Amino acid sequence: MFKNNILSLRIACDGESSSGKSTAAKLISKKYNLFCMNSGLLFRYASHLILQNKPKNIISFLGKKFKNLNYRKVAQLNLHSEKISNHVAILAKKKKNHQKKRKFQKKNKKKNKKI
Repeated sequence: MFKNNILSLRIACDGESSSGKSTAAKLISKKYNLFCMNSGLLFRYASHLILQNKPKNIISFLGKKFKNLNYRKVAQLNLHSEKISNHVAILAKKKKNHQKKRKFQKKNKKKNKKI
């Protein structure tokens, strides 16, 4: 049985690049009043920070930056440049970067009950 009989709803949209995943997720979240978190946007933000700051230790740098990250502010940034897109492809291949992103997502899931 679920704790306190509360179900947790999570929807994942997966597909090819530019196939409308983000648009579909935004429409679903708007219709059902859910919080929408785009993991691709988190990788884009991480690439933006790395390209801007050029840290020596990327993992610890991202850990510090993502610790107090405000997702809503990140969502307002324009992170769709060619330079960022090229860097994201490299960044997303590293397992430790996925772990930092997942940690941030779990933390925010606890803050927002409608995620």
